[in-house]
Amino acid sequence: MPGDSGSFNGLLDVALEGGWRIQLNPPMGRYRLAQIGLAVSTTLLCLVAIDRIVVATFPLGNIIYRFHPEQLYEYTPGASKFFIHLAENGGDWIRVEINSTGQRGEEIDSSSAATRIVVYGDSFVAAEFSPLEESYVFRVGEILTASTPDRVESINAGLVGAGPDQMARRIEADLPRLRPDAIVLAVNAANDFGDLVRNRLYRVSASGRLVAESPGLGPLTRRALEPELLSHSGWGRLLRAARQGLALRLQQWRSGPEGSTQAGRPVAGVLIRSRWIENRDRFVRRDPVVRNLFNDSYDADLSLRPNSRFAKDKTALMAAVLGEIHRIVSEAGVPLLIVVIPSPIDVTEDHYGLLVDWRRFPDYDGDALSRGVVEPALALGLAVVDLTDSMRSSEAPSSLFFRAGNDHWNARGQELGARMTAKRILELGWLEDPD
Repeated sequence: MPGDSGSFNGLLDVALEGGWRIQLNPPMGRYRLAQIGLAVSTTLLCLVAIDRIVVATFPLGNIIYRFHPEQLYEYTPGASKFFIHLAENGGDWIRVEINSTGQRGEEIDSSSAATRIVVYGDSFVAAEFSPLEESYVFRVGEILTASTPDRVESINAGLVGAGPDQMARRIEADLPRLRPDAIVLAVNAANDFGDLVRNRLYRVSASGRLVAESPGLGPLTRRALEPELLSHSGWGRLLRAARQGLALRLQQWRSGPEGSTQAGRPVAGVLIRSRWIENRDRFVRRDPVVRNLFNDSYDADLSLRPNSRFAKDKTALMAAVLGEIHRIVSEAGVPLLIVVIPSPIDVTEDHYGLLVDWRRFPDYDGDALSRGVVEPALALGLAVVDLTDSMRSSEAPSSLFFRAGNDHWNARGQELGARMTAKRILELGWLEDPD
């Protein structure tokens, strides 16, 4: 009988004999469901594949820093990201690669017989905004290698946002591992004084002695070093990059008809107030919590009001930290060169990057920040290169720096700094054979 086989076709025959009217062909319905399922699964697989490709090969929006108990944070070994310039600065995409030991650049050859110079500093040294071959540290190595019979290996130990206090702790930890023949410490005079205040790693006692401290990180600061779940997703990183880009464009749009050339330019009065609050929290209230690691801005309190109490406190702290670095390298028998990098605000005629009514600040001293590094370094007997006068006397000082809210030195500025640094190292005779 129809349906004895138990098949679906048999049941369908019985239904038709009973006068039922069936409009749907079941095999065709199953086919359509299979098509939908295949399309959905294919789409999901494509989304997952794109996500993994972004994570593995296209590190846009990636976070490449992690917490460090002694120096607050460091580069994550093996991490990478893109730095994207605004159109006003060329619009280039710079891929930043961190090697397995936490420095920007190629892997360090532990068996190399080259003379090794390790360069420490902040974003001016790390140079995330430049291709590796145009960076200050890379050019120092190339110039020295071309000037001597032996090869010179220059290692980039810069860290975005870091101050000399963090470099003091890093140098001490790096000495037995990197075994440098010489060390260069580049001090960013524009904001490294403020870093000493914000980082809370050291203070100067009433007797003038440097005291090491172990500050805690505020919740927002720690969150910046502990990426949320989306950070492990390529789509999450793309979303973060898009959000950051939109915020920057909105800032530029609000800045007026000049657009991004005005974006990020601080107002002197606002900076003075911000620095005053930082100084009060550190020197008066003794707040032990670090609340800012990366938002470094111009130390206007030292240049615009060089005779203020807090300006003197910050200068004393810088001198004490330089003394600590001198002690560390002296005990290791490694020579040290201090390179002072000025702010474009202090070397260009139009005080690039700062909106200020100069009548309100008659005590402005464009050399105060650089002098606050040079004088204590020389008093310690350290070798010093101050780039301030060289930049001021260049044909076009403003052409040494990026624009549109980026106050870092560009390829031309880094070349000038590299040549001045290499020249001083050669004068000091550090590369000569001791025999």
